[in-house]
Amino acid sequence: MTTELHTSSTIDPETTKLGAAEDCDPAGDRPTPSEGKLRMAWRIVQVRLRLIALFAIAFLVVGKWHLLRGYWDKWTTSSVESRSQNVAQGIEYFCPMDPGVISDWPSKCPICNMTLVQRKVGDMPVLPEGVVARMQFSPYRVQIAGVRTSPVSYQPLTYDIHCAGRLTPQVQRTQRMLAPVEGVLEATLETSTTIDAREGERLATLYTSLPAAQTEKNLAAAFGGDGSKRRFELSGRQGTGSQIALLAPFAGEILQWHASPGDRLERSTPICTVADLTKLTLSTVVSDRELPLLSHAHAVEITCDALPRGSFVAGQIQRVAAKETPAGWISEVQIEVDNAERKLRPGMYVSASIRVLASAVEPFASLPSDAPPIESGEARSVLVCPDHADVIALEPGKCPRDNLQLMEHELLENQRVRWWCPMHPEVQADAPGHTCDECKGMKLVPRIVSYSPAGQVLAIPETSVVDMGTHKLAYVQRMPGTFDAVEVVLGPRSGDFFPVAKGLEFGQRVVTAGSFLVDAEARLNRNLAATYFGAAGSAAATSSDASVVRPASGASAEEQRRKEQEIAAALDELSAVDRQGAVAQRTCPVTGLRLGSMGKPEKLSMADQVVFVCCIGCEAELREHPEKYLTKIRTSDHLDSAP
Repeated sequence: MTTELHTSSTIDPETTKLGAAEDCDPAGDRPTPSEGKLRMAWRIVQVRLRLIALFAIAFLVVGKWHLLRGYWDKWTTSSVESRSQNVAQGIEYFCPMDPGVISDWPSKCPICNMTLVQRKVGDMPVLPEGVVARMQFSPYRVQIAGVRTSPVSYQPLTYDIHCAGRLTPQVQRTQRMLAPVEGVLEATLETSTTIDAREGERLATLYTSLPAAQTEKNLAAAFGGDGSKRRFELSGRQGTGSQIALLAPFAGEILQWHASPGDRLERSTPICTVADLTKLTLSTVVSDRELPLLSHAHAVEITCDALPRGSFVAGQIQRVAAKETPAGWISEVQIEVDNAERKLRPGMYVSASIRVLASAVEPFASLPSDAPPIESGEARSVLVCPDHADVIALEPGKCPRDNLQLMEHELLENQRVRWWCPMHPEVQADAPGHTCDECKGMKLVPRIVSYSPAGQVLAIPETSVVDMGTHKLAYVQRMPGTFDAVEVVLGPRSGDFFPVAKGLEFGQRVVTAGSFLVDAEARLNRNLAATYFGAAGSAAATSSDASVVRPASGASAEEQRRKEQEIAAALDELSAVDRQGAVAQRTCPVTGLRLGSMGKPEKLSMADQVVFVCCIGCEAELREHPEKYLTKIRTSDHLDSAP
């Protein structure tokens, strides 16, 4: 049975011809038997060694991964290229709000989410107003130094003025009874000197030889008709004489009898002294420093040995006057003492404690207190400049002084937004849109007003204050390990606290333990304190005299010798010619540091001149301002500025 195979394919005549020609060609590409064996052997080797090759490549990749990753980032990642370029150009990025955050490439602060600001390595940007230095310590040094912080808070501070003196009856409540006419003292109320007398009670009886009518006429002429009736009681006697009864002018005590019954008295002779002892007077002396506080006295407490322990009698300042004594002028204070319960007696030696609220004394009395209620729609956040706290806005924008992006700032419970005129602070408003007439229509600008609770002031512990003589400092913790020296304005100390008038805000953390150690570090390393995260950008801060690091006066000879050895070792890494040039130049023209103090000096060529700098970070600054620093090298003053 024959089977025929049919196909629908069309056969190209040209292809048929070529195929036939190849089949007939004896010198074609057909491999020889030896070549076929070699190809077969190679295929067998490939199959056997494939797994081994894969393992070898894997081990190579793992072993050289860091190198491969570096090349990969260099070729594919633009940020690494930018970083390398930034490092080469001496550029870095920092956060003005959290100065410890520094990066080599553009990014955002992980703490406050603010976009980092570009600056050149070694630049000294101006610190925020009021900050005179900035220091940073490692966690280890903070722990070793025992540095502790506490928040700035409101405290009901008071000033206690302590003084002492003797009690005396009040002059206006003391009266000496005198004989109105000549006569004989017949009788008295009592012979004791501590007898109470009621108002209008008969104290003594005086007999006179004048008739009653004549005596009444004489008393009316001397004391007036009504006065004589209130003070005397006249009665007649058989014959020519009369009796005069002396009446108590007010309720009080008979302090002293000056005459006895049977004594013959001339007119105006003292008979007794009566005093109202419900109010006594304490005369005491205070110092000149305490004198201004007396006008704001809140309470006066009187204590003495006659009172039970812990009890006191209230008093009130009546008069403050200057008094001349043989030793000079003194400030005498008269205090009215409440003695309604008759616990105190004239002549007692007592102690007085005058209490003055710090919130009632200037400048704290003029500061806002008692925050008003928060109104509906009132702003509870503002935008501020990280470097200029007085630049405040309600809309997003940039600081007009340094072009930094304004950052959002949440207001505290005691803070409100108010508007004022910086040129005329007395012009204020509670809402926007107002203008200052003194400035001919200038719009009022917003500001943050902090209200203190009633009777309280912002306060910091005594241990937080570093007294510099002409001013006082407190170290504020900006972030862990970073401390700013802030100039503060304080009131007189109250116990263990100082009231703060200016320089600090509620909630800031100040150094309470170890502040003198932080200040000592700032004094010993003035260059570090002025440049570690930027410093006051004054001309003096960049001069060679201000930036040269000189050894502390207390540094030992061994430390100085070790430092010189380190500098010599760094200079020895240079060639003989370069070392000679570095020794002749001595200091870095940018930082003023000794060449070799930062390691091997860097050699640069500037305007056909070889210049050495202390580190690679100074190159960008030198190339940007060549004339500024090359001039220093040419002067002999710079060559002599090394320590």
